Amino acid sequence: AVNAAATVVIAGYDDARGFPAVNNADQNTLSLSGVARSTDGGASWTPVAAGANGEPRLPTVQNGSVYGDASVVYSPVSDVFVYASVYVRPSDRLQGLSVSVSNSGATAGTVWSTPREVTPSFISSHAADKEQLTVNTRTGRLLVTWKLLMPAGLLLSKMVRAPRWVGLSALVTTSTVVL
Repeated sequence: AVNAAATVVIAGYDDARGFPAVNNADQNTLSLSGVARSTDGGASWTPVAAGANGEPRLPTVQNGSVYGDASVVYSPVSDVFVYASVYVRPSDRLQGLSVSVSNSGATAGTVWSTPREVTPSFISSHAADKEQLTVNTRTGRLLVTWKLLMPAGLLLSKMVRAPRWVGLSALVTTSTVVL
């Protein structure tokens, strides 16, 4: 995704280095959603150290699992980047989707929020996957779509959840990213 001035480019990628070490007692808290930033039109890239301990992945919450499958967009209304990922929430370990939001301005994409659940994507005995984002450049609202995995093993359903518009008003205060 590219900002309006074409001075910042953000790319999301799956990063297997986010898996915890085998001897780590906490095997649930992880992020596999890598994020990189370019300020020269994509000629060079810098991993963004947004994760725990400066890891080049999106941050997560205790017992939350951010699994990648990146979809990244830029909102010219709020001057922020939004990154969608597959997310296993800590409260019930259901798989749905989350979005993380960047900071704005000249340093956009260097700071990211913790995962914000896309609530309709969490359905008991189902799993959301293959998320896609688009942004209404006039209103700044997000359109989030996904594929629903049915309970029969890895059988993919052909059903795509109805589009959900997520409001992005009041995304950024003077020092804190919120959604």
